[in-house]
Order: sequence, then C-alpha cells, then structure tokens
Amino acid sequence: MTQLLGLIFDLDGTLVDSAADLHHALNAILVAHEHRTVTLDETKSMIGDGMNILLKRAFAATGAPLPERGAQTIFQDFLGFYRNQKAGIDQLYPQVMETIEAFRAAGVKIGLCTNKLYLPTIKLLDEIGIRGLFDFIAGADTFSVYKPHPGHVLGVAHGMKVPPQNCAMIGDSINDIRAAQAAKIPAIAVAHGYADNVATLGADAIIKTFGELAQALGRLGFDIGGANIMP
Repeated sequence: MTQLLGLIFDLDGTLVDSAADLHHALNAILVAHEHRTVTLDETKSMIGDGMNILLKRAFAATGAPLPERGAQTIFQDFLGFYRNQKAGIDQLYPQVMETIEAFRAAGVKIGLCTNKLYLPTIKLLDEIGIRGLFDFIAGADTFSVYKPHPGHVLGVAHGMKVPPQNCAMIGDSINDIRAAQAAKIPAIAVAHGYADNVATLGADAIIKTFGELAQALGRLGFDIGGANIMP
C-alpha cells in the first residue's frame, strides 16, 4: 500500500458551492453590456476553466462575443461584482470541514488547486473561515500553467513538500481529473459538483459524500496509518 501524505482539492464545485455568487456577478456584467442574463444551470455548465473563460463563455452564449478591445476592463468589472459578494460557511458542501480536519489530525497535508485566480480564492477562503485548513494554495495565476496541465497539481504537491506518488486529487470537473492523471496522481470525483455526468469524467473513484473519502482512498491502495477518518 502507498502511504497517504497529501490530499489536493479543487475548490468550486468540490469544497464550495460558489455557483450562485458567480451567477449573480455574471448577470450583473451581462446586463451592464446589454446581454441577456443566464440561468444558474447555464452558469454551472460554464464553470471549470477559470473566471476569464467563464466570462467569455457567458458573453458568447448571450450575444456578441467578449470584445478584444476593452476585454480586460470588462473582466475587472466582473471581478468587482464578484468581490462585492460575501461568501459564507453555508456554501461549504456537507462534511467538508470535518473530513479535512480529520485528515490533518492524521498528519496528511492538505493542498488547494483551483482555476480561480489566487486573490479571489483567498478572499473566499477567508470569508468562509477555512484558509487555515490548507498547507498550500494555488490559484490559476500561481504558476505559469493551470489545470488541466499536470504542472498545476504537481506544483501544489511540491508546495506541500509531499511526493506526488503519496497524494490524491479530489475534484468535480474533467480538468481536475485530466490534470491529476497526467501527473500520475489518483483522481477522485465528487458527485455533487458541476459536471453533467460525473461517471464520464474517467476518475479512479467517485464519492457521493465526503464521508466516503477515506474508504475510496483505501480502495485505491492508500494507507492512512490506521487513523479513523470519519467526519
């Protein structure tokens, strides 16, 4: 068996349900530019490649594409709408905090690997009150690459000072799974995320709740030192 030393988590759709906040911010910027609004389901279908791509997808789906001239200004306005919303602990999916705290107590390092920009990520974590759970945090702009590039995941493992072969990745999107597998790290998909059909992502395991994470890791051949990881 392989000793489990690190867990690397995606953020949106995995640990936190931030779709509503992104939905409100998208609609604010779309209305400001005379586009139609998007539904919450449309927003969820666009999440996964970072906020810049999310904005481009929303513009393309609701009218004229995001113009090249002035795109950066529009993006900053979008970030402004998003940052004016305050996240809350109720946005955490069930059993997230208890599960992470249990693994930390067992000596497992915890990393965050998100395609959200670093500063909005830190703001969200601080507002929810979970920043201290992570040993290393990487946003889309932390390294020169981001998911699905394996370097994003490997960079988090390096930042945690944990060999990649002793880590597992937990996410909800095809980018999470592809990045982990390209990095030769087992990938676990959560069923509550934003993917239309989690079974098609190609993950090594699927969990319906975070209470199932320890068992899934055991089935993938990880040894968690006999600790009782139960939220």
